[in-house]
Amino acid sequence: MPSDLTFLPAWTTLVPFLAASVALYLTPGVDMAFIAITGSRQGARAGAVAALGISGGCIVHTLAAAIGVSALIMASQTLFTVLKVAGAAYLVYLAWKMLRAPSGIPASPQPEPARGYGRIFSQAALINILNPKVGIFMMAFLPQFADPARGHIAWQILALGLLFNICSIPSNTAVAVLAARASRRFRASPLLGRIARWIAATILGGLALRLALSDRT
Repeated sequence: MPSDLTFLPAWTTLVPFLAASVALYLTPGVDMAFIAITGSRQGARAGAVAALGISGGCIVHTLAAAIGVSALIMASQTLFTVLKVAGAAYLVYLAWKMLRAPSGIPASPQPEPARGYGRIFSQAALINILNPKVGIFMMAFLPQFADPARGHIAWQILALGLLFNICSIPSNTAVAVLAARASRRFRASPLLGRIARWIAATILGGLALRLALSDRT
């Protein structure tokens, strides 16, 4: 790490960066869908863990952007294809597991037991890591707010990426809480519970298809 703090963003950079970040947090995508599904099925706490997992995956992309790996992925069609196919396959696997889960839905307004917070965290992180679009986004977004005059471009990108991820946790957690509250009426009815599970699996399958058909632009 540089001995000085010039790699930290100036206020003139920080304000527009945070404004752009907030707008991006509100954009629906694979990450938000997984957080909402986890929160609705296993409760707000499990959804919050999923939000932390997504942030963990984003940190990996931030590190990759800082050292230039994302640029390599952007330049290589083969690497991009391998990552997106792996990510799509993992989403399909999660959808399949969701449909294969026991059909019994509790009649009380209680969420399904969380099946290990560590597993939820790793699933969320892996979903994010296997999405090459996230890495390319980080490579395209973060350098826009790096100032060559301040030096330490890689450290600036790293600092901005960490700030982006930390600030995303409250909004992602809010998604989990709202999804958990909205799902209570579904859990009161076995039929509605099964419908919700099929809807969630369909969403994951649709996101997998979209990821598989995506390009680098």
